[in-house]
Amino acid sequence: MFQIYSDAITSDGSLGSELRQIINLDMIWNKLSDEERKEMKKSFAEIVNKISHEVLSKRNKSFNAFKRGMRKK
Repeated sequence: MFQIYSDAITSDGSLGSELRQIINLDMIWNKLSDEERKEMKKSFAEIVNKISHEVLSKRNKSFNAFKRGMRKK
């Protein structure tokens, strides 16, 4: 977590907008109940799984097209 914070500090020493967003999210997260946190984690996992599936699907389509092209040569 420290790495994220240090990367968000700009060269003039002021806080970058990313750090302010991280702090705001952290404050919101701390106010959530355990049940709300559980739901948020579940929603986040679903989003990550969907994105991963789409990325892998596109990669596989590209690879299959590449293999078809190699067979034709």
